[in-house]
Amino acid sequence: SFFILRTFEDLDTVPQNELSLIQFPTRELFEEELGSFDLVVLMNFEYGPYGIGPYLENLRRYVYEGGALAMVGGDQAFSSGNYFGTPLAEALPVELFVPGWMRQSGGASADDPLVSTEEFSPQLTEEGRHHPVTRLRFEDRENQARWQSLPKLEGVNLVGGAKAGATVLLTHPFLKTQDSGPLPVLTVAGYGSGRSLALITDTSWRWGFWAAGKAGDDGRAYQQFWENAMRWLIRDPELEYLQVESSRSVYAPGDAPD
Repeated sequence: SFFILRTFEDLDTVPQNELSLIQFPTRELFEEELGSFDLVVLMNFEYGPYGIGPYLENLRRYVYEGGALAMVGGDQAFSSGNYFGTPLAEALPVELFVPGWMRQSGGASADDPLVSTEEFSPQLTEEGRHHPVTRLRFEDRENQARWQSLPKLEGVNLVGGAKAGATVLLTHPFLKTQDSGPLPVLTVAGYGSGRSLALITDTSWRWGFWAAGKAGDDGRAYQQFWENAMRWLIRDPELEYLQVESSRSVYAPGDAPD
């Protein structure tokens, strides 16, 4: 993992080579070592300032040939991160949002937002009720109740909708796509031999930190969600096995299941 603590916009009073222990290993990661990774996660990450643009085709091909990709939202992700029209956009399970100014004049306008900052509670779709990524509980009603109990999220990237063949697991309760369908918040799909996931918000951490502050909530939904997502993306064989959950840890002889 690489955590960017300073950006090129920060005020610098010393040379760049004195601000970092190591330079971002762009060529090594995206040309030499990419095939050794099971999963690539781009979490609110804009590729441009770090010289990754020439390697986006490598990343697209990595997914197509069996790799896994997750893009997580934020003000530097999806269209806000200038991924529209790049090779990597082909591997995403959602169409990137194309604002009117891009279609008509090619010039930017502050009247065409690429993000929404309102709070919301994502809604499980019919597919999301049974998909391994969004199964926080095995029993359907308990799973739905668990999702409904989670803290609200804040902010989403605007996207154009799910691509053909993609599966939408969570939708926005009131925001719509350009074709008036529910805005997909969490979408997954196969791409070639690989898989990709798009989560268009960067506040899923609230399912952990904020939830843990509520009575009766252990805050594990965040960890469980991401464990589910990563295991699905990398095709963890354990997801193919039958899993049984017991209501009690100990049964006395002759007890009937609850």
